Amino acid sequence: MNLQEHIRRILREEVNESTVVRRRLDKLPKHITSSYKWLDPKKFGNFDEFLNRVIFQTVRDFSSELGIQDYERILEVREEIKPFVTQYINDNYLKDIKYYFDIFR
Repeated sequence: MNLQEHIRRILREEVNESTVVRRRLDKLPKHITSSYKWLDPKKFGNFDEFLNRVIFQTVRDFSSELGIQDYERILEVREEIKPFVTQYINDNYLKDIKYYFDIFR
């Protein structure tokens, strides 16, 4: 495979993965909710540790549904979507997560 073919293949894969991520965004709230409700707030030193774990778990679980087989690529996708997931959680779920943390702490 020459360089141009390799570049085209990579671009095709990235476009397909981007489409796959966008098609599954409606499932993100389910992953967020199940992540924070599954965790025990008592096991964490503070809310920031708890929130970081919720983000990690949401990214991990959401990315596992994307159907990507290559583990290295899964790790790359996780890094790519983590900022989006973090912002989405901060904008839409922070109060709920904080409330859950406080009542079960």
